[in-house]
Amino acid sequence: MMMEVIGISSKMGEKYTGWGIDADGEHYYVNGKYANGRYNGKNYVNGKEESVKNGYVNNLFYSNNQLANSWHDDGSDWYFFKDGRKYTGWGIDGNGERYFVNGKYANGQYNGKNYVDGKRKNSMWAHEKCSKHCPQLSWCSIRK
Repeated sequence: MMMEVIGISSKMGEKYTGWGIDADGEHYYVNGKYANGRYNGKNYVNGKEESVKNGYVNNLFYSNNQLANSWHDDGSDWYFFKDGRKYTGWGIDGNGERYFVNGKYANGQYNGKNYVDGKRKNSMWAHEKCSKHCPQLSWCSIRK
């Protein structure tokens, strides 16, 4: 059933999911907004069905026509994705549990904690603070 959609609501004032017509034509809506992503086995971009094999659409990365999850090469570098977005947070890959920042293993200090290759470290960053004490190491045993 086709509904005329007014803004983000149906005629009944509820957020609408399904096909509808607005001033820009026919679109697929999810919760009152143009569909972006994969729904019912089809990809949608701004409410229109799209065939996406690999690449970015609306800042979401697709691989094999699906939102990317895990490691993928986006054409510029390898990134860890979750639901098509470069992932930030704790995740699990082939190397075990790691902390990711913008799709890469965390290196440096984030939220007051130190990380090397996504693993939590208790020592402070060596290059700036301790390079004269242990120049061959990237992490120093001197505590904060």
